[in-house]
Amino acid sequence: AACLNCAVMALMRAGDREGAVEILRQLARTRLGTGVSQSLARRMGLEYDLLEPANIVDITLRRRPQQQSRFEDFHYKEASVLETVVANATPGDPSTVHAAVENVGLKEVWLKVAGGEKACVLDNIIT
Repeated sequence: AACLNCAVMALMRAGDREGAVEILRQLARTRLGTGVSQSLARRMGLEYDLLEPANIVDITLRRRPQQQSRFEDFHYKEASVLETVVANATPGDPSTVHAAVENVGLKEVWLKVAGGEKACVLDNIIT
């Protein structure tokens, strides 16, 4: 809760009221709010106890298959990245490919993505 309250304060300071309220709504949904959360809500003219809890975020996680017998079973992570890149990236634009790959890691949690050499390889292959 402390980290989320800090995020609320940072968003308030940046003038992003909508973002701050959304985090407060997530705190309300998960029942992680504290007195600090209530105080921050009051600073924004809101009553914490009356906040509508946020919707549950649908995060689809691919799980390692029980029987590894097909290509997809061995390479389910890579297949997910490829599907996302093909669906969302702009051909010839490395930044959209990078964003699509990163988005898989953010949404599916399990993807380890490091920049540096890997980013250079992507740039060289795409351009």
